[in-house]
Amino acid sequence: MSSNSVNGVKRNQAYYLETVIFKVDDELFHLPSHIFINNSQLFGTTFSLEPGPGVQPDGQCDEQPFELAGVTKEDFELFLKVIYPLKFPADYSDFTQSSWLKVINIATMWDFLSIREFAIKQIPLESIASIDKIIFGEQYGVIEWFYRGMLEILGRKSVLEVEEAEKIPLSMVLRIQKARERILSSFTFISEKALEKVIREHFGNEVGLDGGHKTKAQVAPIGQEHAAAA
Repeated sequence: MSSNSVNGVKRNQAYYLETVIFKVDDELFHLPSHIFINNSQLFGTTFSLEPGPGVQPDGQCDEQPFELAGVTKEDFELFLKVIYPLKFPADYSDFTQSSWLKVINIATMWDFLSIREFAIKQIPLESIASIDKIIFGEQYGVIEWFYRGMLEILGRKSVLEVEEAEKIPLSMVLRIQKARERILSSFTFISEKALEKVIREHFGNEVGLDGGHKTKAQVAPIGQEHAAAA
């Protein structure tokens, strides 16, 4: 802003808000920029970049919006319902497991860490099938999901069902089978401690059980031009 006051009237430092216009697919979204800057290091860094001399920054008008890549307008709306609800208290009664997974995906991709953690907590562990715990845990880097899924799969008497095996790569199916063989050959009593040992041996590097934190939904560029500038 060029000035902190107009005609002697001060602009409140906390609640005189700047806005940004985003373009997602074929729609424009006009939003307070602080919810992106304050909650995402990625957006904070991007919006802190100074445009070149005489260059109008994207997002200041409908004709030159800030284009967001890697997300659909429907998923972006879901995300906005979490980070910028239009009524208080926020109502998520219509959110499904799929809805929250989409929020987690965007929050991970754009580095909204607190939103990611909030969304993860909205999905009860018992509502996720064992094999899906493994799939989602690896995809989104949620260690607890992956670990619990493996505990359930390896701790039961039955082998993978055909429907379960079809949902994961063959290499993962073979590794699960190898882990089951290790359990059956090495332990007379299958405790959670024994299962944890096998999980760490066979799957420790999947989502950070070896001390790291890996996810297929890595922090991603928010737009091609803006990523290049950053």
